[in-house]
Amino acid sequence: MDRLRPAAYGCTIVVLLVSVCCMALVLTQATPTLDAWWEEISPHLAQTAEEELVYFAWNDYPYLPGDVILSEELKAMASAYGFEEYDIQALIAGAARYDIRWGDVLAIQMNARWEGGFVNMFILSLSIAKFLDEHGYNDEPPPCPTPTVSETPAETPEPPGCVTVDPRLQAIMDLNPAGGAEWLSRVLATSAAWEGPLHTAEILPIDLEDPFDLVTVYTELLAYQTIGYRSELVLVNGQPVILSGSGEVIPYPLPISGFFAHPLPGSRRTGYCFGCPVYNDAGVLIRAHHPGVDLGGTGEAPVYAAHSGEVIYAAWMNSGTLWISGIVVAIRGTYPDGTQVCTLYGHGKTGTLRVSRGDSVEAGDQLMNADSTGFSSGTHLHFDLRFGEGEFCAVSVDPMPFLP
Repeated sequence: MDRLRPAAYGCTIVVLLVSVCCMALVLTQATPTLDAWWEEISPHLAQTAEEELVYFAWNDYPYLPGDVILSEELKAMASAYGFEEYDIQALIAGAARYDIRWGDVLAIQMNARWEGGFVNMFILSLSIAKFLDEHGYNDEPPPCPTPTVSETPAETPEPPGCVTVDPRLQAIMDLNPAGGAEWLSRVLATSAAWEGPLHTAEILPIDLEDPFDLVTVYTELLAYQTIGYRSELVLVNGQPVILSGSGEVIPYPLPISGFFAHPLPGSRRTGYCFGCPVYNDAGVLIRAHHPGVDLGGTGEAPVYAAHSGEVIYAAWMNSGTLWISGIVVAIRGTYPDGTQVCTLYGHGKTGTLRVSRGDSVEAGDQLMNADSTGFSSGTHLHFDLRFGEGEFCAVSVDPMPFLP
């Protein structure tokens, strides 16, 4: 045993020396990162503590995405529509914070024309919900005026007809006044389709007696204060946008005369409009929002490129998150204001495809002929216009105002 002690002491010293060296190395490498992290969060520490005390004192806890538990049904629906689970958690949390219907906040996010992408889905949902709340979303409808009663009963006029304004609907209209009745109907239809599945989610209660919950709430609040918890929703050209990190507002692309050619001359809308809910033959809702428009009435007529650019897809496509199928062509180009633009053309006739992936095309070049391939119930062209970054651009918009 005595012979082993020097070896044991030696091993211990070696281990201690290695540990000290490792700690020194870690501290040397980590200190700049820790300093930068502290510089970023330190201005928000006191404000966050004050905000947490106010929320708890008034029993007004600001729900955060981590408090929302999604059902398996809702997870599957989110995935089918291209949402991350966090996106749905954030939308529910933002809506709950201001007592706005969860479906309304999600429907506005799905139907609005957002510029390029936003910093954080939770910030976006808070901005939408806060806007609606400040515009009287939860107000009581104004009462109808009481008619003045004449001293002579026979001369008392009949009360005029009075239709009260629903504050909920008016607030949604105020958010996008340029959208009109079509915008409102799209939001309400999408909201109704999601209402049931959304309410299978659960928001976990906060235990005010649990120190761990208090610490968790503080750290979450601090995180959102640091990344811009107070970001505001603003309107540009009647469309809602999110302020960028620098505070600069970039408007949504406006129609520019002469840029687009018509993809199916002489056609008319013969099927679903942009944003319409889609039902199957049994009358069951299968998609709350139809991207693009269905153009027809010209039979198997030629389909033309609506703008110049590169062909990024030219083959069969099954209906998925893009909601386009059959023989499909997709073209990506640049709008005159510098925004990336994509157009997608669906249900083309087998054997008529004239372009391949990688080809360069000009506006008016023939792509294929219209038909009814894929998920379709009649000969027509599914035409989808999209703006923003990404393989097929970021978001679909109503193409009709852009076409000649």
